[in-house]
Amino acid sequence: MSPLLAATAKVAKPTQTLAAGYDPGFGQSKLVLSGHREVVIPSYFSEKQYELLHNIPTSLGGGFVRYLHGDRADLVGSSWLGGLPAYLDDPKRYIKNADDPQAKVLYGLQLLLSAIATLPYRPQWQLFLVASVHSVETYGERLQQALQGRHTVALGHHQPSTVSIRIGHIYEEGYGVCAARLLAAREQSSRVIYDIGSGTIRVLAFGPTGNVIGQPENIPAGVDNLIEAIAKHPAMRLLERGQEGDRHLIRVGIEQHTLLYGKQGDSFADIYHDELTKWARAVLVRAVKAGMPYHRNADEVIACGGGANLPALQPTLKSCGIVPITHSAIENAKGLKQLADTLLNRMGGQ
Repeated sequence: MSPLLAATAKVAKPTQTLAAGYDPGFGQSKLVLSGHREVVIPSYFSEKQYELLHNIPTSLGGGFVRYLHGDRADLVGSSWLGGLPAYLDDPKRYIKNADDPQAKVLYGLQLLLSAIATLPYRPQWQLFLVASVHSVETYGERLQQALQGRHTVALGHHQPSTVSIRIGHIYEEGYGVCAARLLAAREQSSRVIYDIGSGTIRVLAFGPTGNVIGQPENIPAGVDNLIEAIAKHPAMRLLERGQEGDRHLIRVGIEQHTLLYGKQGDSFADIYHDELTKWARAVLVRAVKAGMPYHRNADEVIACGGGANLPALQPTLKSCGIVPITHSAIENAKGLKQLADTLLNRMGGQ
């Protein structure tokens, strides 16, 4: 039995510390927290000051945060909208994680706190957090420094809360999926994982105990590239009277599998299928070429990330021997939360 499986055999003791898995994606930020619903918010950010609190856009897809004091001295006195409210406040002026390779570090804490703002109020949050990032070697330590510590904030309209974050580990993106499958199977299996995200497509091969084999392939041309192409397509410009399409509305139409642009009934299905074919040929061919040498020795070849469930893409993936998993967008964060549980158990739940 691997150490990972052995550790889960321990029984967790009651504790106020909450195990948490956090996946700060380029397209969506996902938080899975003990005793609470799963939170998925768009990775949107906007610095904002409000004199009248009733003017703050509210949504289960994010929230307003004021940083009062804490270990992030650079944030003291600042306030922001994170997630969907950043878009709702001004659809033309907001920051997307997908716009900057360093955004997961720059806005990782802000989006985490905005995700917590959607949950029922608590005066104290003590989190034991396991997170992931697309290059641990480059960004792992920086992300840990950005997240950890004590942060006293006002979440939405509520009184101050103190969020204390202890980092258990920062893993490579996709490792949470591998861990979740390993723990569910209760046996050692090798896997190839295609993590099709908004900013990047990652190809990772994992050995039987969950160790990374070889060098992960990182292709900086994820689903956001597809959305960009749709937004700039001549037919979309025609629909928008010469302007580029709204990236958020395109993303929503894709995620909901309606391929409808906004709520007026306009379809962009033809544009989508045209650009999907081009994107798949340019990007997926490269990804499959990187992963194919590991396929025959793998017990499982799967695709995760929000892009794994793109409309009309699954037949293409399956023809390459890649099986898209269900709930692909949240699976990495769920696995990270399981790893947080495991590490907490090893420490006696403290």
